[in-house]
Amino acid sequence: MHKKHLTLVLAFVMILVSSISALGQGLVFTDIEGHWAREYIEDIYSRKLTTGYVDATYRPNNSITGLEAVVMLANLLGYDAQANQASASQVKLYTDNKIPAWSHGYLAYLMDMDIVMETELSGFVLNGLNTNIKRFEFANFIGRILVNYAGEAVSRSYLLPYKDEMSIPADTKPYVDLMLKKDLLNAASNDGRFLPNNEITRGEIAKLVSLTADILDGVIDDIVNKKPNEEEKPKEEEKPIENPKPDNENENGQVSNGNVTYKEGMLENLAVAGNRTSITIKSNNTVLIYDVRSDVIVYLDEVKSNLEALKPGQDVKLKLVSDLVVEIEAVDLKELYQGYFERFHKGTTNTVLSLRDLNGENKVFTLPDDIEIYLDNKEATLNDFKLGDVVRVMAKDDRLVEIRGKSKLETVKGVISYLGTPNNPIVEITKSDDTVVRVELETDSTIRRDARTVGFTRLRLSDEVTVQLEYDRVKTLSATTVRRKVEGYLRKIVISDEEEYIELETTSNEKEQFFITVDTRIWEKNRLISISDLRINHYAELEIESNEVVRLTTSERLEQATMIGTISYIHKDLNIIEVIQTVDGEDIAKNVSVKTNTIYIRQISGNTAMTNFTSLKVGDVLSITGQTNKGVFTADIIIVTSASPNNN
Repeated sequence: MHKKHLTLVLAFVMILVSSISALGQGLVFTDIEGHWAREYIEDIYSRKLTTGYVDATYRPNNSITGLEAVVMLANLLGYDAQANQASASQVKLYTDNKIPAWSHGYLAYLMDMDIVMETELSGFVLNGLNTNIKRFEFANFIGRILVNYAGEAVSRSYLLPYKDEMSIPADTKPYVDLMLKKDLLNAASNDGRFLPNNEITRGEIAKLVSLTADILDGVIDDIVNKKPNEEEKPKEEEKPIENPKPDNENENGQVSNGNVTYKEGMLENLAVAGNRTSITIKSNNTVLIYDVRSDVIVYLDEVKSNLEALKPGQDVKLKLVSDLVVEIEAVDLKELYQGYFERFHKGTTNTVLSLRDLNGENKVFTLPDDIEIYLDNKEATLNDFKLGDVVRVMAKDDRLVEIRGKSKLETVKGVISYLGTPNNPIVEITKSDDTVVRVELETDSTIRRDARTVGFTRLRLSDEVTVQLEYDRVKTLSATTVRRKVEGYLRKIVISDEEEYIELETTSNEKEQFFITVDTRIWEKNRLISISDLRINHYAELEIESNEVVRLTTSERLEQATMIGTISYIHKDLNIIEVIQTVDGEDIAKNVSVKTNTIYIRQISGNTAMTNFTSLKVGDVLSITGQTNKGVFTADIIIVTSASPNNN
């Protein structure tokens, strides 16, 4: 019983010390240092959109429930608990869906703003448990916020760059396209996959909410007062602007956040008259005419282009500042068909490509000689395709111009850098080029570790893995235990009910964390001890399997350190030197104890000679190497690098 109490007290003290240390480093939470999402997490904390957990952690790699996400988004859009309460009919609706009462006000607020749909209510709670939100579900929420309250618009034609585009719900695709264009998403992350059905992490949510908040800055007051579905009525015809330079342009030609609007439609005409360029589009059977800035930015099929590349009939999206076009996004290539590769036949006059759809029905295309062919984003030929590869046929002006393929089978190799849970079997794999691939194991996925079939719980961080994917679904995951030896100084010891681990600063000055398990053997002076007996800054030698400690041997070996300072006082009777160090512009006094075997060296102007304690003078500049033991710094070597002006 006493040992249990001691362990709990030690855990509390270590967490407290860790929290104080983190706060001293300017961290909002104790577990985000070095995490890729740190700046986003700190931003949403400063905006009072999250508070984290009571133990001063944010847990960025954990999943988040749909209701927790609702609270964050409601706060983002200005939710007021007093002013925004659920009506009686809404309360009944939420109660029927087993949704807890604490979330009713937040849900009602987002439903009134057309961010959460009634059809989505049944997914928040299943079997009495709050469910974690998936990536496509949160993308729907963010997309609706951008469209309804940030003046953005989704495109009718778009090409998503993700390898798993076919698994993204159709209703979500326009929002994903919009989020890519607004740089909320990075198409290269997760090895080019969107992973729509994966549970989104708290770190990923922090990024999306933070960047969305940046977009909403300046319009948040309008959001609170705006009625849902309130839209500006289109004008029959826009009058040309006499002065095409907006009032809010600065000296560098940059446009500040002013009256920014977006218009979509089909390009009808682009006219140039002298120094003036105007564009005519047709949107919802309404003809709109706008003047175009001389330095307008043009994108064609997501590639930067120019006005000369624009042609009537293209779908366009215009960005306007004070009714002046500053950016044009045009779409020329369109997806004509998507299916699976069957075969091809190259005849004397033409090439015929045969594909099949999900229903097994065949579709045949006669390909022109100049068609461009790509497989897995690389130039290819039809000979490179295999049965079942995904094929997209792209057209321009109803003419086939491009074949885009993705291999049915794919292999991913790397090291496990993150593991989910059996209920959320996510595995993040860091490849040799440092890119991270995130995969989700299926119920029929085969897992092997060291040539044995195992369950998800047997996988370990730092395992080397090879993953075989079929249509982006994991067929097999083969892991290999990585064995190594590490040594260094203990910098952190964490003891909790959930996990126990240590942080070691290795001899190469890198910090690594290793898990302590029930099978770990910890030795000190030829006797077995427990993790609670370990001490910060003691030396440790570890035998590691993947990221778990098999054996740990610790000792009181003291750490060598070097300090540079100027002698301010010498206590000859006590064999102590008082040295002034300058740290961050501030002078700090520190006592240095010397031993009978301390080595003294005088190294000035290229001349080196042995010296002694009695030769030291106030004003000498010293480089001291030694060790700290119980708060006392003891010198092993003292080098005089600059003599005192009074030292003759």
